Amino acid sequence: MRAKRDCWNRFLQEVDGNKVWTAVRYTTPRIDKTGQGLVREDGSVAEGQQERGQVILQAHFPPGPPWSYETAQGGRAFEAVNSQLVGSLLSMAANTSAPGDNRISAGIVKVLWQWDKQCITHLVRACIRLGFHPGIWKTAKGVVIPKPGKPDYSKVHAYQVISFLDVISKLLERTAAHPIADHLKRKRGLHEGQFGCRKRRSCIDAVAVLMNRTQQAWARGKVAGALFIDVKSTFNNVDKTFLGKRMEELGVEADLIRWTISFMTDRKVKFIRKKILRPDAGAVSRHCICVGNV
Repeated sequence: MRAKRDCWNRFLQEVDGNKVWTAVRYTTPRIDKTGQGLVREDGSVAEGQQERGQVILQAHFPPGPPWSYETAQGGRAFEAVNSQLVGSLLSMAANTSAPGDNRISAGIVKVLWQWDKQCITHLVRACIRLGFHPGIWKTAKGVVIPKPGKPDYSKVHAYQVISFLDVISKLLERTAAHPIADHLKRKRGLHEGQFGCRKRRSCIDAVAVLMNRTQQAWARGKVAGALFIDVKSTFNNVDKTFLGKRMEELGVEADLIRWTISFMTDRKVKFIRKKILRPDAGAVSRHCICVGNV
């Protein structure tokens, strides 16, 4: 035992760089929840693979609200889509990021870009002109993993679903988001207090504003308070009718509105089941909108 302890202490003293994470991995208990039953809202327990998959789908991807919206024709936003814009957005994709269901990584798409950049540009441009997001790009690969440190792993919310989309789908999404963001910035269509999904704004900026206002309040002898609200399944429950009308009011081009509604319609997630679910089994939900891609 003494020899093992001395070896461990010597490793900790001499460790450098990324090797420090090896120590973290050694000291962090592994969570193995294969076959773990999940408790439904009515108190019953889901035991089988299919039952557990359905419980996770219902909890993380609930059905969205009904909608009815007639998109207008026309729109000229697609005219601004060129190889320079698409290429710059593609270059921002990390080669090390996990690919989607088609297993084509960003590195492979970049090689294809070097071969025929005009083909990819025309594809992205045509999707925006038609206001159409291809259905084959709407299926996300979802990996179910347990959250560390939870007291009860029979609860469905002790797990999270990490979604991965195809690189070409994310490229189209980022290309469409670019003119939308530019238009809203010119028209001042977003609240000045919004930091998410805005250029040159980040969570760090939001924290800096909060700290500044807190210090100003303290300087005046007042008490500062902050209210943090986490709305459950916000993106999954976006009202497409209201969103489409609101984009019209803000003067967004019709082709971008059509693409947005198409992008949000009939989305799916296919589970790659780990920990509590078999890797070779799949489950599909049609009520998901994946977050964090733009």
